[in-house]
Amino acid sequence: VNESFPFSIALSWKGAAPDSENGAIEQQQSTVVFPKGNPIPSVKALTFYRHSTFDVDVVYADVSEVQSPAKISTYT
Repeated sequence: VNESFPFSIALSWKGAAPDSENGAIEQQQSTVVFPKGNPIPSVKALTFYRHSTFDVDVVYADVSEVQSPAKISTYT
């Protein structure tokens, strides 16, 4: 028996825009970390290069697949 998670999970955070060298402009960035059908349990190691506190939101990547709010949790 192989267990898998039926929904895609993404992380979302505010990061510097690619063309801003001074860090003045921040835009929302996100990436799918666990695609639909990902085996469970699973672990991902991510590295964020930041020099101040920031929030990471855990969200369902495709809200049309679930009947609940997109946001799962927020970590600081």
